[in-house]
Amino acid sequence: MPWSIIMLTMNKRGMAIASLSSVLRVRSQDDEIIVVDNRSSDGLAEWLRTRNDLVPIIGDVDLTVPQARNLGISRASNDDILFLDSDIDLKPHSLTKMAEALSDPVVGMVGDAAGIFIPEWIRNDTWGHDLPDGNYPGTNFIVGYCMGMRRDTIDLVGPFDEGFPRFYWEDVDYGVRVRKAGRSLVVVSEICYHHGHSTVSARWTRREISDVEKAGMARMLKKHEHDCPVWALVIANDASEEDISTLHRSLNEEHPNTILHVVSDVRSLPPWRLCFDGQWYPDHLYRRRCVFSAGRWVCSDPVVPQRDDGLAALTSPIDRRRF
Repeated sequence: MPWSIIMLTMNKRGMAIASLSSVLRVRSQDDEIIVVDNRSSDGLAEWLRTRNDLVPIIGDVDLTVPQARNLGISRASNDDILFLDSDIDLKPHSLTKMAEALSDPVVGMVGDAAGIFIPEWIRNDTWGHDLPDGNYPGTNFIVGYCMGMRRDTIDLVGPFDEGFPRFYWEDVDYGVRVRKAGRSLVVVSEICYHHGHSTVSARWTRREISDVEKAGMARMLKKHEHDCPVWALVIANDASEEDISTLHRSLNEEHPNTILHVVSDVRSLPPWRLCFDGQWYPDHLYRRRCVFSAGRWVCSDPVVPQRDDGLAALTSPIDRRRF
């Protein structure tokens, strides 16, 4: 399927042009590139207007990131939509690999990097980021600098929440909402290079950025603290589909939006995020661990998933391929 590629820009003309050049090199004839520019003052907006291979949207008011993303969606013509920041270089195989991941109807979002939002972790500033390839157990958001999804996911979940502050957190919120809607998030690494030279730091002071981050965190906790998806590791080699369904209903009564990672020989369980190599995942990353034994479920008491040095090792890009 062709892509609608939506890039957000704001000044940093040289880097934005270089980033767009990498996109132009890998796009197909049917892909469209929409550039939402937030009142650039360094000549970037004027350069965008000269291009007939781009669809420029030049803002005449100061847009927040959620507003800019929604504006890009309103102009998109294709069903696969990719959001990019203007400090990335796409690799030649990137669009193909992301499209392959999105071809699975269970997958709602795909991107280069992901993270874990767990309310208890946020308060201690210990949340995970840059997680391994595939559907890692705790992944519930795709980092916004490279974030792809199908239009039917947007139709299901709705637009980006424009109640969030100027920048940050809107991607975390969207990923949690996609997980709540029952769709999976997948990391496909090595599809782009992220320079990380943010336009944010060039325009706002450190204090202003900190205030925005705190406001975004407060909104996240208000929206998702009590029903943020949680994960249970389920060892179910002898359990039937009905046994697993019964467990899922029971755990959801205790905590809504419980997602099961099932180790099982039954291969028709996509609603529970079937995971054959689940035994690799440390138990402390899950809220519950349930084992089917002698015809019944034996479950551990609920716990807060722990963030430790072990998770840091798992999230190393060098070590990703072992999973």
